[in-house]
Amino acid sequence: RHRFPSLQRMARVRCPAFIAHGDADALIPPEMSARLAAAANGPVTREIVPGAEHNNLFSTADEAFFRKLRHFLAQAGQN
Repeated sequence: RHRFPSLQRMARVRCPAFIAHGDADALIPPEMSARLAAAANGPVTREIVPGAEHNNLFSTADEAFFRKLRHFLAQAGQN
């Protein structure tokens, strides 16, 4: 019922972005993360978390996901 102009806003993103999405998200289709990544004008790291739904991504993610997130944040902190 709520509409968010995410694709239009993502087109204005020029900095590195980290997009995480659960492959079991029933609220926002997982394909949306691919569309958001394609719409960005900056580099995108996209991670799909197997079994994660809309509200449990971080509690479902494994250590490999958190290593990638920490690496992304460390790189972003150097810029």
